[in-house]
Amino acid sequence: MDFLGIAGIVIGLAIAAWEYVRAKKAEAELARVLHELPGQLVENITRFISQPLSNNPSEVHSQDNYSSAQYFDIDNDGRDELIVQFPAGAHGSAIQIYGFNGNQIHLRAETWSGTPCGFEIDTSDPTHSPLLRSVEISDASELPYVYGLRDVVWHRLENGELIEYKRQHPPQDEIDDRLRLAEQDRAGSG
Repeated sequence: MDFLGIAGIVIGLAIAAWEYVRAKKAEAELARVLHELPGQLVENITRFISQPLSNNPSEVHSQDNYSSAQYFDIDNDGRDELIVQFPAGAHGSAIQIYGFNGNQIHLRAETWSGTPCGFEIDTSDPTHSPLLRSVEISDASELPYVYGLRDVVWHRLENGELIEYKRQHPPQDEIDDRLRLAEQDRAGSG
């Protein structure tokens, strides 16, 4: 084999090694970008839903409005869902759960609460975990919203629906206190 043949082989091997290193760097960069995409999606959605609805100062928009977006496996299927919550109506909050099918995103379930307290993921019950916990207007009495009786309610994602799993009413002494207060208000205004 002559000098030019050996030089050609060496140059070819050097080019192959250089291309291999470039390909490995490109794969690492692609993996890094793909790993960051879910976090960027959540960050962008949270930034979007946290923006004031209007620049009109006469329209009220609270900055602590419980808007958020996060990934969490809410149905224990081994795949994270995108959970987005945001203000709804005058006093309420809403939550939507999105699933992924390949590169498609679809709404799996949604619900709302008549209070601005938002929703929290509750993993404290190992049997039926995870659950979504919210605070809702209590149905323990006939008192109006203004008296502030609230129930703690847990929801579970089941068959594509958020179902009420458990409801905890306020303690009876709190209900009795609010009933007395309402009676005093009625007597004082009459």
